[in-house]
Amino acid sequence: MNRSSAGVRCCIECFRHQWLRSQISARSSKRGRCRYCGGRDVESIGITEFGGWFGNLMQMYSRDEWGGGEPLDRLIQGRWGIFNPDLVESGKAASLLTHIMAAVWDDDDGEPPIEANKLYVVREAPDLIERWRYFVTSSREGLETEFAFPDISGGDLHRYALRLPAGTILYRARPGFEALSGGKKRPWSGDGILGANTGRPELTEVRHES
Repeated sequence: MNRSSAGVRCCIECFRHQWLRSQISARSSKRGRCRYCGGRDVESIGITEFGGWFGNLMQMYSRDEWGGGEPLDRLIQGRWGIFNPDLVESGKAASLLTHIMAAVWDDDDGEPPIEANKLYVVREAPDLIERWRYFVTSSREGLETEFAFPDISGGDLHRYALRLPAGTILYRARPGFEALSGGKKRPWSGDGILGANTGRPELTEVRHES
């Protein structure tokens, strides 16, 4: 950890992303003035607490070596809408991001420190859709599959586990229908409701029948 970052805080008004705002609100034990956005009497937490969240996100970006990149703060703002737009326009978002990453930078890992005002490009990002499909399929097969998604997406996606009593009746739903002759339609049933004819698993609707 960078010792110069000890005690440095930023506030809830520095961010637009709702998940980050909720984390600050839940963890804040101190109100005061923010050195980044200038807010007064605002909820804040130490910037070191952001290290894991942003470290995960930074794996998707690398320094631009060929030209055509964008400043890192604007690159992630355009994709994720993380910061307060005024903070980006003032240049303080770049400072905040640089300080957050400096707080957790390890000079032994071979990677240069993040400088958010430098030009960056998107790395070959992991295909989150394919990860989701693998997770859903594996879970249906009873495998203990790790939910391998970036922490920053935790506010939108999470694993939900529920223990059901023996004998609970589960219902499967699939949009669409089976087309019959004469323009008639029949709801999916049997293998059809499992999406067997499409080769793709469908999302499952689970209900408890009392």
